[in-house]
This record gives sequence, structure tokens and C-alpha cells, in this order.
Amino acid sequence: GVSGYAAALEAKANKLNFLLLEASEPFSTISNFPKGKPIFTYPKQMRPEGSITFDEPGFAGESEDAKSQPNKESLLHMLQAKVADADIQHKVARASHVERKSGLMQVVLGNDEAPLKAHRAIIAIGRSGNFRKLGIEGEDSDKCMNRLHDPKVFSGKNLIVVGGGDSAVEAAIATCEAGANVILCHRDSDFTLP
Repeated sequence: GVSGYAAALEAKANKLNFLLLEASEPFSTISNFPKGKPIFTYPKQMRPEGSITFDEPGFAGESEDAKSQPNKESLLHMLQAKVADADIQHKVARASHVERKSGLMQVVLGNDEAPLKAHRAIIAIGRSGNFRKLGIEGEDSDKCMNRLHDPKVFSGKNLIVVGGGDSAVEAAIATCEAGANVILCHRDSDFTLP
């Protein structure tokens, strides 16, 4: 994810010996965003620390022109370019846990490999893929999904989006804008988005 690669870029800039573990493809959370998802960054006057910033054209803050609004694809391209330019390599592996042994951190992998040993460990895990189920009949049907890949697939179709969080609201808006007839089903009377 972005946090893990940001840490790797800082480690490389400081000439540290490091290994980046990636459970799947790099930036998989962003890859799984719906096609064309708008990306909102930070105010133009703000300058965050670190190597991953959004100062390239189109990423200097929210745009007045919706057509030049940064989206998932431009963000992913920019992040992949930054990582490639820095020659950041990763190892595909799943860590089951981290423990301290003999003064070192040991990253225990989910397979039979020997634990990785280090003086420090940065745990930068996200929540992608941790979707909740409703526990109702039919939710395992091929007509039900827990991730929106392309809003245009639902153009001209009836769709129910269940949830009241930002992902549900964004999915409802994106599919509606793509021409779907959308019902947003939420258990509360109000949305409590941060």
C-alpha cells in the first residue's frame, strides 16, 4: 500500500537495509477502486512530508474543472512511476505476526519459511478486502458483489447499494452518474461520514 511504499522510499533515501513485504500486487487497494474514481488530495497550501506527494500536474489540490480532477488511474500511474524510479523491490509474502526474540524483531510468515529478522519493523497494513456480509439468503449469488470495479456496467440497470459509509455512498453516486437506477439502503436515518 501507499504507507508501506512511503516507508520504503524513506528507508532507501536514508540508505537503510530493508525488505518490503507485499501480500499481493503493489497498491492493490487503489487498483481495486472503481474505474474513474475521483481522487481528492490536500489543500494547495499544504505541503506534506515524505517522498509520496501529489505535486505533479493535476495533483496540486482539488481542481475547479471536473475534467482535470485526478482519478484512480492517474494516481496509480503516478505511484507506480515513483516506485519504479526509486527501484523499490518487494517480496510477495503474508506475515502472520511479529514477535520480539533475542533483541530482534521476527516477522513470522504465513508459510514454512524461516522468520525474517530485523532491528525494526514497520507494520503498514490496510483494510482492503475486509468487507462485511449481511448474513442473508442470496448474498452469495453472482448478482451480489462487495466491490465496485466499473460503474458503467450498471448503466440502465436497477441496483441496490447497501451501506451508509463512504464506499457505499461513492458507489451509489458513481453508478447513478453512469446511468443506473440506484436505491441506497442504509439502516440509519442519517449518514455519519467523517
